[in-house]
Amino acid sequence: MKLKTARKALWICYAATGVFGALLIITGRMLFGILLLASLITNLFIYVLFIRCPHCGRHPDLALTRLDTSVCPFCGKPLEPEDRQ
Repeated sequence: MKLKTARKALWICYAATGVFGALLIITGRMLFGILLLASLITNLFIYVLFIRCPHCGRHPDLALTRLDTSVCPFCGKPLEPEDRQ
C-alpha cells in the first residue's frame, strides 16, 4: 500500500473512532464499544504495517515536529515517488 493511501485510510479510521466513541457515550450500547475497540486496533495495524519510509523502513510520523512531509526525517529521501509523465 502506498504511503499516501495508508495515511488516508488512517484518517478514515480516526474519524470512525471518533464517531464510535461519541455514539458509545451518547447511547451507552456495548456494540459501539466493540466497534470503537475494533477501529482502534485497525488504526494500530495500519500504522505499524503501512506507515513507513519505503527506503529505510522507519516510521516518518514519529518525528512530529517536522514541517516537511515530503521527505523522511531519518534518511532524507522522498516518501512518495514523483509522478512520471
